[in-house]
Amino acid sequence: MAALVTVFALLFVDRHEFARLNRENILWLAASVATTTALWIFYYKALADGKDATVAFIDKGSFVVAVLLAWLNLGESISVRTLTGARLIAAGLWVVSRGQP
Repeated sequence: MAALVTVFALLFVDRHEFARLNRENILWLAASVATTTALWIFYYKALADGKDATVAFIDKGSFVVAVLLAWLNLGESISVRTLTGARLIAAGLWVVSRGQP
């Protein structure tokens, strides 16, 4: 994933933007690469060891959590469209969780 993002950046980001990167930006980018790599490793390990439906269930719920945390912690305004999508995902997760054992 990091390689694809790097290729995309090299192809489509203006070269002058790279000059604006400072040490703190590079540190956060490196942290993002490390955590994203760990996320995918754990995700595929969970798929290999667990039930696919359970892993996917938790994964889809992360969008709802991200929207909630962005609103609570970052003070982001949430559009009606995003709120509607998050509610529909939450409703879908609730319906699936109530399915047959």
